[in-house]
Amino acid sequence: MTDETDRLEISLFDLILSISHNLDLIYQDLEWHHEKVAYITYEIVSELNYTEQEKKTLIMAAALHDIGILNLEHKKIDVIEEVELNGEEKIVEHAKVGAVLINKFQELFGFEGMENLVQYHHAHWDNGESNTYQGRKDRFGSHILHLADRVAILTKGDNYVLNQKDEIMNKIKSNSGSIFAPRLVEILERFAERESFWLTLDTPKIIEKKLKKNRKVDLNVKLDIEQLLEVSKFFSQIIDLRSRFTFVHSQGVAAVSSKLAEKLSWSEREVKKIKIAGYLHDLGKLTTPKEILDKPGKLTAEEYKIIQSHTFHTYHSLDMLGLTEIRNWAAFHHERLDGTGYPFKIGELSTGSRIMAVADVFTAITENRPYRSGMKKKKAISVLESMAADDKLDRELVNIVVNNYQEFNSLRDDIQIKHSTEDKFIV
Repeated sequence: MTDETDRLEISLFDLILSISHNLDLIYQDLEWHHEKVAYITYEIVSELNYTEQEKKTLIMAAALHDIGILNLEHKKIDVIEEVELNGEEKIVEHAKVGAVLINKFQELFGFEGMENLVQYHHAHWDNGESNTYQGRKDRFGSHILHLADRVAILTKGDNYVLNQKDEIMNKIKSNSGSIFAPRLVEILERFAERESFWLTLDTPKIIEKKLKKNRKVDLNVKLDIEQLLEVSKFFSQIIDLRSRFTFVHSQGVAAVSSKLAEKLSWSEREVKKIKIAGYLHDLGKLTTPKEILDKPGKLTAEEYKIIQSHTFHTYHSLDMLGLTEIRNWAAFHHERLDGTGYPFKIGELSTGSRIMAVADVFTAITENRPYRSGMKKKKAISVLESMAADDKLDRELVNIVVNNYQEFNSLRDDIQIKHSTEDKFIV
């Protein structure tokens, strides 16, 4: 087993872009939205006399500003598309939820003020009246995000971007002072004269390249394995927020998979890696419609096919980070030893991928969900042993779980109870 994390240099911004791209896949009309808002924000802050940390905080917040849409159904996401040029300010639900989530993130990495940036990114300028918060002038940054967000929303994919720029800028300028901060509109006007700005905005790969390789703002925040473990745990809570039926599921899978690795005498470092994979194994479910994830009954054939795509998206999201083992362990948890799993139909699975498959099945069948109780010991063991007998799951790993059933089940239960209490704001 190669210990690729000995030379671990994972970019926090790369991980954020991976998460934000999954957010954009939730709703087709918002494709690449977060990257676009981050890019516009980058162009604006490059013209402001902000510290490097303040610029970095704003761009990171822009890349995650709509993270609160995760607990919304598709029909409720329509509010995000509203142009908001009707004179009504909307501090909408997703912004409030997003602020709560971002608060945890800013505590982890010290991005002070990110919570307010996200919560008020739909706030109107109102001739400067809304530039204060609790008596402090610290909401100007949220107006940067608001302007960037509206420009991105106004840019439609069904019309050539250079044919849209005049109409977009006319809408923005006509609302300078009322909805948008005049100083920011002036900055936007300067760089919006460049065709290259609009062409970049219309080309996601170039946006990504400019954000990662820019020389104006250093976004190169590297994570070691301990930090990656912490941020993965945070993002697992974001993933599980997507469905009330699987709340804290990823916490359980991370706990069970890491305990299985310990039983196999893996090194402490490898155990941490499998735990990271457990936290992120359902990352691709961010792209799955909430209506399907929250369906209490049996899925239709069409719905099941949609569910099957989540591990595909997990694979390609983690592939961006260059962590081959963690990517494979996380993404192959629905593959089966006889090649009948999904979505890659892989039969030759590494030990880590086998661990993740067993941990996912065990956690799924034993955890309580709103529409049913978890299986009791006898039934759960029967399911695991049947899958091992049918060459679906690894026999040795199933035996370890069965022979230590109380230990594994108590671990899963304790972890999930702990996190459901700590993070009850999510449901």
